[in-house]
Amino acid sequence: MKLLLAGYGGKNAATIGVYNTETHRMEWSGNQPECSFACRHGKLLFGISEQEPESSVYLFVRAGDGYRLCDQRKITGGLLCHIAYVPQHHLLTGACYGDGVIFSLKVEKERFAGQPAYIRQGGRAHCTVPAGPDLLYTANIAQDKLYRYRISAEGLAADGALSLPNGSGPRHILSDGQELFIITEYSNEILWLHKEKLRQRISTLPPGYQGISCA
Repeated sequence: MKLLLAGYGGKNAATIGVYNTETHRMEWSGNQPECSFACRHGKLLFGISEQEPESSVYLFVRAGDGYRLCDQRKITGGLLCHIAYVPQHHLLTGACYGDGVIFSLKVEKERFAGQPAYIRQGGRAHCTVPAGPDLLYTANIAQDKLYRYRISAEGLAADGALSLPNGSGPRHILSDGQELFIITEYSNEILWLHKEKLRQRISTLPPGYQGISCA
């Protein structure tokens, strides 16, 4: 098995790479700064630099057992922390935790095309998660909201928001378009929504826990 790894790295450590669990060796690695997240589709690999006041995205293409860097773009948003690729529309999306910026960027012929488009949510935008070819959700930790966007060849279009329990702090999302599962940072819960209606709240903490925690 091969694992795609990404992280902040250290003084001399790689920040992105492919690890072979059978040989216990890195088959390929790169050293893009603060590369805390990556995603892959087919022969395309995308990485980030989570920095302030601007961030960066990188496009790699499969080459033998590794990848070659083909393009990169600056993102006008601080602390880019999550990206997702929508192959049906050849669109890379991402969320910037530092200032609540959501971006989309076209991909054509193994390169980024044009300049990023931006939507400013404010707060703490943490992830962009496709729920099918034409629907995208983003989580905003500080606002206790999920934002909904419609996806097209032109990019993202706002389509309302879902309010979640006060103080929950939604951070991560899993969705298939019908079901939404959300991990909350502040309340330490898993929220289950069916057709965007809250059905269940499951605490990840032991009964009666009174200490400080975050998910």
